[in-house]
Amino acid sequence: RSYVEARLGPQILPELYCLTSDPASIPFGRLPDSFVVKPTHGSGWVRVVTDKSDLDRAALIETCADWMQRSYYRETLERIYKDIEPRIIVEEFIHDGSGAVPNDYKFYVFDGRVQLVQVHAGRFTDHRISLYTPAWEKLDARLEYEAIDGDLHRPPHLAEMIEAAQCLGSGLDCIRADFYDTGRRVYFGELTPNPSGGHQYFRPLEFDRTLGGFWKLHSRSQRRSGAAALRAPGCG
Repeated sequence: RSYVEARLGPQILPELYCLTSDPASIPFGRLPDSFVVKPTHGSGWVRVVTDKSDLDRAALIETCADWMQRSYYRETLERIYKDIEPRIIVEEFIHDGSGAVPNDYKFYVFDGRVQLVQVHAGRFTDHRISLYTPAWEKLDARLEYEAIDGDLHRPPHLAEMIEAAQCLGSGLDCIRADFYDTGRRVYFGELTPNPSGGHQYFRPLEFDRTLGGFWKLHSRSQRRSGAAALRAPGCG
């Protein structure tokens, strides 16, 4: 969050309600009617609470306690999770006005330029994925999911999301930056250097080579320059 705030400002971040290493300390009484609970040290572990009055608090605390005892690194061998301090985070529930989770836009950034947009729809219902160019042209390639039916409307804040993704990816050879567009505004989702742990397959397989062709390894001097860029606030 501090990295995103330094580069894009705090307004793009979901509101943070609680960050704790003790699930029993989650202040349910002070939380809004809807919120999201997830651990800082895993992927795919999440509880979306849309109506607090129907929540089994004891069950949620038990789920969080289980997360706290697990090591995503030992389960997947994804090294970036190895040394993360296990904590529980409670954040604002982002929705599009209908109460449903909005589409998730994932931008693949290579050397500071967006080269692919991966769109997720129906994340917790009928999960589907389609791929688009930054110019919003639908691609024939897909991941190992059913494609979203029909052509999606261009998101209202596409240009803003691309600019934000490129800002966050400046100084890095490859990163995926994720955002939600509610129609009213854009929210930051997450950053990852290894989507799906590097295990996702594209169809056709040749598209994997196409996408990999954008990835240029940095020289040692470029990596030093990139590290300096990461410490500098804003994108200039």
